[in-house]
Amino acid sequence: GEKITTEITPSYSLDFPVAGKNDQMVRYRLVAVAVHEGPTLKRGHFYTYAPQVDDKGKTRWVCYNDSIVTATPNQTAYDEVAKKGYIYYYEYVGNVKIGTPPLADLAKA
Repeated sequence: GEKITTEITPSYSLDFPVAGKNDQMVRYRLVAVAVHEGPTLKRGHFYTYAPQVDDKGKTRWVCYNDSIVTATPNQTAYDEVAKKGYIYYYEYVGNVKIGTPPLADLAKA
C-alpha cells in the first residue's frame, strides 16, 4: 500500500453521543501520536509526540525518539502531528454534559 500524506487538524479531545442520553457525551483526550518519517511505510522511522499538561494547566509537547526524549516547541510538534501523524492514541475521560467546552486547542496549547 501507498503511504497516505493527507494533513489533518488533530483535536485534543473527541466527544461522542451517549446512546439513550440526550444530554451527555463521552469524552476522550489525546495522549500520544505516533509519527512516521520516511517515503513509504516500509521505509522510514517512527517516533512519538505526547502532550503533557503541567500543574497550571499549560500544555507542552514531548518527543520520544528512540532513547532521546526532548521537550518540543508546541507549534513544531503540532505541525509534525498534523502532517505526519500515523496513529492517534486517545484515552477515555468520562461523560460530560452537552455544551461542555472542549479540552485545550492543540494549536494554541
